[in-house]
Amino acid sequence: MQIIDKVADVFNILHDGSIKKWLNNEHVLTLKISCQYLAELIHPDYNFFFIDLVGARIVELEPWWDNIMENDILIKLEEIFAGELEILSAKVVEDKVQVACNQRSKSLS
Repeated sequence: MQIIDKVADVFNILHDGSIKKWLNNEHVLTLKISCQYLAELIHPDYNFFFIDLVGARIVELEPWWDNIMENDILIKLEEIFAGELEILSAKVVEDKVQVACNQRSKSLS
């Protein structure tokens, strides 16, 4: 199994979690993911996971919008994280991880 497949697996494990915050510093994209039920399995006081994506050159997100029938793939970090994203699933397509999310931001609809 390649690293890219493992990255997709991590996002699949965190399905139903929400990306609460993000930070992009040089070659590291850090995501704060709220998935309380899963975090509490590790320790009762935990609420979040932090994921550091080191060396991520291309970040794409395939959100599902309530009022749009077809999916658009977002590639700009400011657009990807403009609204709170609920992770649904992830897959590897053409050597990239695509994360499908639900979002309810009116600015993106």
